[in-house]
Amino acid sequence: MKVNMSQENPNRAFLSRFPKIHGYPHIFILTASGTLIRSQETGELEDGKSYSEELFKKFLEHFIAKANQ
Repeated sequence: MKVNMSQENPNRAFLSRFPKIHGYPHIFILTASGTLIRSQETGELEDGKSYSEELFKKFLEHFIAKANQ
């Protein structure tokens, strides 16, 4: 699920359920029932000015089994 966080729409009620983040974009990995598995800054998934498809895929694959619980 993509959640927008901006000055116009801070989504405080929704985001208050998760650890405070220090910047965005940011990724929260959740189980199917909504339990937080991982809170992750996205910088280490970047390659230049964009995301590395390979790094992003490896990152997400690591959590697939946990997220389906």
